[in-house]
Amino acid sequence: MGGGPVAAPPVRNEEKEAMKTGKAAVMVGFNKPFEIRNYPVPESLEPGAVLVKMVMAGICGTDVHTWLGHTGGKVLQFPVILGHENVGEIVETGGEVKDWNGVVLKKGDRITWPTTIGTYCYQCFNCTVAGIPNKCLQRKTYGAGISSEQPPHFFGGWAEYCYLYPRTSLFRLPDGLPPEALVASGCAAPTMVHASEKADIHVGDTVVIQGSGAVGLFGAIVARENGAGKVIVVGGPKERLELARRWGADSTIDISELKDPRDRIQRVKEESLSAYGADVVFECSGIPAAFAEGVQYARDGGRYVVVGQFMDAGPSESFHPFWITFKELTVKGSYSWEPKHTGRAVALIDRVKEKYPLKDIVTHRYPLEQTTEALQSVRDWKTIKAVLVP
Repeated sequence: MGGGPVAAPPVRNEEKEAMKTGKAAVMVGFNKPFEIRNYPVPESLEPGAVLVKMVMAGICGTDVHTWLGHTGGKVLQFPVILGHENVGEIVETGGEVKDWNGVVLKKGDRITWPTTIGTYCYQCFNCTVAGIPNKCLQRKTYGAGISSEQPPHFFGGWAEYCYLYPRTSLFRLPDGLPPEALVASGCAAPTMVHASEKADIHVGDTVVIQGSGAVGLFGAIVARENGAGKVIVVGGPKERLELARRWGADSTIDISELKDPRDRIQRVKEESLSAYGADVVFECSGIPAAFAEGVQYARDGGRYVVVGQFMDAGPSESFHPFWITFKELTVKGSYSWEPKHTGRAVALIDRVKEKYPLKDIVTHRYPLEQTTEALQSVRDWKTIKAVLVP
């Protein structure tokens, strides 16, 4: 036998094709099973763009509402790839790309990003006059904003890859920060960082959180780290309330045990540090009827911040506006977040990852092929936090 190098076997056509495509779990319509489709992976990137291989993507309550058709009139161009709670590993960049903090990104870096494609327009009424760029009238979003039939196809995290447009706010994850800790907090973390600014929590305040989903659970951490004197979480089931106590809550009220809203209102008053009610109440449940009860948790002159009504779950027939006037409440809505809140959330998560068992919230992991089953489990409250792992 000769001593020359042995030629590598030729790559079969199907292997070449497999190398050029990536899987995605595609939403083809409301309440319909997800389909697995293959799309071509971009071979070249425009300057400033980034291609990531997905590491993990969370399933948010907003995703469930979207799948069920509770979009508040928003029209989706099916098919779409959902997924806005993401951690990805950089595969390629279109030239030099820096993250939000000015760090030059490289292949292999793990990053996360907000839902906004590119950046805000900073020209519309909301960006300029109103001063709320998170409500930019020209804003497009990753996860549901663009049809996956449009190249480069990978616009959401429920896929093997995600294409990030130039000027998207990118955040390199600190070394040693597990992806579970970031995805566990998902969009809840920047959402509650933003909401806490609206609430203006003071040191020693009694803070009540309605709802023990991901937003409410991370709200307990944010309230505690902002100096709250006492944090009370109202919700259920028991497993979530137990986790809330591990995430900073001093006490919890189980709505399955204390079923009468009047009793819950009295319990909050008794447990508040002033004995007059909460200084701050966050509505994080996403249940419209929670509003009427929650405003009565607050003391006179308190602050009530509505966070959970991100999707249109319908009106509240029990709403009684008298209590807002009678208690002289400040009521605010807090919608989504800005990139700066993502940066602050990542820094907070990294700082407290050993103090609170953030990874424990991830109770279920699913492959892309089981996306429909994953959504059903989240819808039916069978998980605390479910994630997709491509």
